Amino acid sequence: MSPSTSGVDMMNQINLGELKYQQSNIALEVKKEVSSAMEEIITIGARVRPLKLSGKRVGWIRPLASSERKILDRMIEDNDERIVLILTHCTTFSEDEINNLDIYEINSILHRLYSANVADISLFPYISAFCSTQTSQLLWESKYDHMFEQKSILLPDGKEMKLFAPSSHLNLWALLTSIRNRSIMRLEESLNLSAIVRAHVGKNADKYVKELIRELNSLKMDQIEPWTEIVDYVKLQSDAPHFDDGFGHSHEDNTVQGLLREMDGMIHGDKHEQLMQQFYNKQVSEAQEKERELQIRVQKRRIELATLEDSNTLVVVTDAEVKRREREIRARSQGLVQQSITELANQSDEMPSSSERITKYFEREG
Repeated sequence: MSPSTSGVDMMNQINLGELKYQQSNIALEVKKEVSSAMEEIITIGARVRPLKLSGKRVGWIRPLASSERKILDRMIEDNDERIVLILTHCTTFSEDEINNLDIYEINSILHRLYSANVADISLFPYISAFCSTQTSQLLWESKYDHMFEQKSILLPDGKEMKLFAPSSHLNLWALLTSIRNRSIMRLEESLNLSAIVRAHVGKNADKYVKELIRELNSLKMDQIEPWTEIVDYVKLQSDAPHFDDGFGHSHEDNTVQGLLREMDGMIHGDKHEQLMQQFYNKQVSEAQEKERELQIRVQKRRIELATLEDSNTLVVVTDAEVKRREREIRARSQGLVQQSITELANQSDEMPSSSERITKYFEREG
């Protein structure tokens, strides 16, 4: 019985890239399908499929690449002319055969073209993982066989299909493969240089040598880890909640579609705009209610002040009434003065004299 692997040995194996993940069947299937599709796009120029009618092949059809669609959008403004050009270049039908098609047949062919375009666009997330395969490496080593100069696709029955421009998949694959090969070359050069450095610094360079080896091992061909990561990412995106709660705001979506959805909601009054309108109406009603209460208080105060104002009317009083008022005022004034004198007298009784205060101060300090 072999001894169990210790934690230190396992960490060393992870750092050196010797410990591999368990291969996923889903990732292996995706790798096989994507590799086959990408090889067909790179070598042929597009994925060509038979166009059948009642179980009989009547021609060939291929998807319209993104680069070709950009050319059509820039140069062709008429929709009818654009449809004719798409059918001319993406199918093997002649111009006379296209003119003889009815509207249902044209819609059916365009629907198939749309489905093929969606299938090709779904390959874009996997191109970086495809660059790590042996198939990609073999295609890259034969890149001088005029892959980017291909202008047409020759079919088995002798028919020919034209290409506007190289596929966007081909351009992105060439860019990522070039970056990958350049990274591998730099790591190999750094690893060769580390042997010279190690002769001068000794074991202190081992940590950096192991890091370079680990990075170089992560760039080996036909590894399943890049496929596993991308498959998990695509699954996570597909399982993400795509909800429509009636709010047009972008939900942290900074894409063009998210901004357009937000603008459309602002124009047509979605739930978010309705909620903001309700909040605004509530603020206005509260402000109006406060204004009404203030006006009531002001009016009430004005009435109170009006009662205190002199009416400028002559009031006749008797001498006895005048004397009575004088006695009341004099008595009230004497009472106030006597109260003040009493308070001062009480304060003088409680307050010690200055000599006593000085004597007590020195006694306390001594």
